[in-house]
Amino acid sequence: MGVNLAEMISKSLREFEVTDKLLSLPGDNASNNVTMAHSLKGARKLLSGHITGPMTHIFCAGHIFDLANKAIFCYFVKKAKVSNWSFLQDDDDDWLEDDDDDKLDVEEQELFDELHMLDAFCDLRQWNKIPKKAVLKFRLDDLEWQFLEELKPILMILAAGTISLSRSGVALIHEVIPMFDGMIDQLDKIIVDVKLLPGVQAAAVQACQVLCKYYSKTDETYMYHMAMSKSLSAMLMAVNNALPSYASIL
Repeated sequence: MGVNLAEMISKSLREFEVTDKLLSLPGDNASNNVTMAHSLKGARKLLSGHITGPMTHIFCAGHIFDLANKAIFCYFVKKAKVSNWSFLQDDDDDWLEDDDDDKLDVEEQELFDELHMLDAFCDLRQWNKIPKKAVLKFRLDDLEWQFLEELKPILMILAAGTISLSRSGVALIHEVIPMFDGMIDQLDKIIVDVKLLPGVQAAAVQACQVLCKYYSKTDETYMYHMAMSKSLSAMLMAVNNALPSYASIL
C-alpha cells in the first residue's frame, strides 16, 4: 500500500510542479506511510530526495497518544501474553477509529446510566445460575476499584494531550515537543511511585515506552530542530545552510 501511495503522491507533485516547494512529509505513524516515505526515493519518483525518508517525516502526535493508550489496554487483555511486545512495532490503530455511529453512542450512555443497577442484578439468583454468564462476575472488588482509581491519572495524562491537540486545530511542533516532555516526566514519576499497585506502574511503563519511541525519532529530522530553535534567526540560519532556496518561504 505504501508503495502505491508513493507512486500517486510523486505523480501529483510533478503534475502540479511543487516537488521543490516542500520541506517535509507530514503523516501519521501507520506502517504504510513509513513505507511510502522510503519508496519516494525510488526510480521515477521524485527528482530530489529532500522530502523522503525519516529526515523529513513529521509524525502525528494524536496518533502516538492513541498508540500509548493501546499499549496500556493490550497489556491487560485477558488473552494477551506479557511477553508480547508487538504493539511497539504495530503502528496501525484501526481498533481506535471513531465509527461515528450515533446509535452506539446512545447505547453506551444508556449503559452508564444503568450501571448503578449492577449491584441489584448481582443479588438476583436467576441472573447468576450459570457461572460463565453470571452478572456477578462484572462486580469489581475493592482491589480492582483501587487499581482503576490509580490507573485513571495515566489515562488522563494521555486524554489531556489528545484534547489539547483537537482544540488547537493545527498542532505546532514547538508546542508538541514540550507536551511530550511533560507527559514523559509525569509517567516517570508514576513508574517509580512504590505506593502504587505494580500493575499501574507497569501500565505507565507501557505508555512511556511508546511516547519515548516516537520522541526519539525527532533526533532524526531537521524539522524538529528548526522548530525548537531558540530564535527565528537561528532557525533561518539552519535552513539557509542546509537548503538555501527555501529560506524565502519561511
